[in-house]
Amino acid sequence: MSYHPQADRKPLMASSPTQSDPAEHLFTKCISKSQSRLEFWIELIRSIGVQRMAEVGVYRGDFATGVLRGCDCLNRYYMIDPWRHLNDWIGQSLSSLQLRILYVV
Repeated sequence: MSYHPQADRKPLMASSPTQSDPAEHLFTKCISKSQSRLEFWIELIRSIGVQRMAEVGVYRGDFATGVLRGCDCLNRYYMIDPWRHLNDWIGQSLSSLQLRILYVV
């Protein structure tokens, strides 16, 4: 018996208009209710019922503030960001990258 990986793959799009992908439906619903990137993420987080999440690249925390104010379902929110200016951070290995991790409950 031979293995045919193509036979195990599911199509990326529904094969007919009556079939729908639950994730695609959820994204469409969240997009239709949102007028900004922040509103989209708040709607998605609420819809899924996310309890813990991380934001990488926090900068000043404006996005985190909006998410935390808009999402009562979150009980842990991790904010990860470089703690100092890194001129050539792309060239550095992750082990040498010094990070500050802020923990908010």
